[in-house]
Amino acid sequence: MGKIFHTLHLYLGLAAALVLSVVGISGALLSYEKEILRLINQDSYSVTPTQDGKLPMAVLIERFLNQKEGAKILRITLSQDSHASAQIAVASKEHRKGENIFVNPYTGEILPDVRGEEFFHAVEDLHRRLMLHQVGKQIVGASVLILLFLLASGVYLYMPKIKRGFMGAFKFNPKAKGRSFLYGIHAALGMWVLPLYLLASLSGLYWSYEWYNKALHAISGVEKPQRPGAGGGMQKSASGSEQKGRGGVVNDAHAIEKAFEDFDHHAKNLYSETTLLVPQNGVKYAFFYLDRNPQHPYARNRFELDLKTGEVLKHERYEEKELSSKLMSSMLALHTGVFFGAIGQALMFLASLLMPLFGITGLLLYMKKNAKRPRSPLSDGER
Repeated sequence: MGKIFHTLHLYLGLAAALVLSVVGISGALLSYEKEILRLINQDSYSVTPTQDGKLPMAVLIERFLNQKEGAKILRITLSQDSHASAQIAVASKEHRKGENIFVNPYTGEILPDVRGEEFFHAVEDLHRRLMLHQVGKQIVGASVLILLFLLASGVYLYMPKIKRGFMGAFKFNPKAKGRSFLYGIHAALGMWVLPLYLLASLSGLYWSYEWYNKALHAISGVEKPQRPGAGGGMQKSASGSEQKGRGGVVNDAHAIEKAFEDFDHHAKNLYSETTLLVPQNGVKYAFFYLDRNPQHPYARNRFELDLKTGEVLKHERYEEKELSSKLMSSMLALHTGVFFGAIGQALMFLASLLMPLFGITGLLLYMKKNAKRPRSPLSDGER
């Protein structure tokens, strides 16, 4: 059995090494996407507060629409940080989720476009689909399944050393040479990153295969959330009447302002950031907000309001969810490691960067093993 596992571990590892290396390096880049974008786009993310304070929401929207005539607002994101800009997403043919525009909440001025977003969109496409659409998505999914087998078979093959001393299985001799040195890195370092690769693989498959996605929801008993539409259709005001004006549809600024006022009343200002999904018809306004000190950047609460009646339709708080619901709503946080804070994010970043090392050491071990095999008498041209 050991020989079979060794052979499969070797050849499947070599077959998937390149894809897993690309996925690992691109994943490492995506780990700090938000931090990098903020760092290189201070003029978009940061503003200088004024003595007059932030503009009323209706005024902010009016000034925004004067600069973006005919735009249809999909989402509005506000932060309690006095130095943070507001973000308004509008419908766009080029962007499925809408075009995100940064706005100064004190003046209504549209801030410079964020640099680097297209680069990270390309990196994400490389990470998830190798830039090969559905074919690439299937290749990545299959490679992740292979990685799971490599993790399991690697532990099985390394079990004799683990039994001799569990802590010793995590050590290797840096003074060793040749094949012993390569094996030490490949096996001992593999033990360190194994939990991280296992977490990244099991969470990553959530986006690779629909059957896996459905199975997780079925096992956890958590209903799969419906993705909100990005837009389309005629915008209606709180009274349900269509509003037409310059360039087509006009957003109901006063209805949006009233929705934020009602939300603030119920949330009691105890949040750090909130995003409003502006309804494309009807009067149901949905807010997704973060607490003052959220467990992670994706630990969002959901608040739904019927603006016409003032009725709160739903108020789901992340901290009040059962563990299974928390995990299912935090799949991306688990995948990137931020579920466990800054340390978890850093460890996942390092593990992702190390992914090519296992392919390289595995290939070198294979080459050195073959080099030691005695040559056949017919291998020198005597055939």
